[in-house]
Amino acid sequence: MALLSTRVFLRGHGGEPPTGALFFDLLGLRSGDEFKLYPSDSPWRAALVTLVEVSIDDCLNSPEARAEFEARISTGLKRAADWLSAGREGGQASWRQGGRKADIFVGGWLEEDQFDFVFPAEFLLACGRLALPITICTND
Repeated sequence: MALLSTRVFLRGHGGEPPTGALFFDLLGLRSGDEFKLYPSDSPWRAALVTLVEVSIDDCLNSPEARAEFEARISTGLKRAADWLSAGREGGQASWRQGGRKADIFVGGWLEEDQFDFVFPAEFLLACGRLALPITICTND
């Protein structure tokens, strides 16, 4: 085993004053929608949209736990790609006014030194169209 869990966030960096739910409002997201939302509620804290959250523990009932884990990540990223591709350009442009930034953050917990993570092309294309850089950090 290598990767044990992962979370993929869309982050909206607003700067020093907390931006609350502004990032979500510009993207047309509301609490209770398909993604977990974490507003910016303190200085320099980014607003977070949880695009994917999967743990190998969630897949242990499957006969092929590792394959199920990888399939759930892929399915989640493709769902996120569809959502990102559905008219988010205007919201992203509005968010970036005034020097604000947005990116994708991939966090994960590794059992070993090996990191296997496949980004579906659809996800990479959606991130590219929105100029969203991708940062990966493990065992943070």
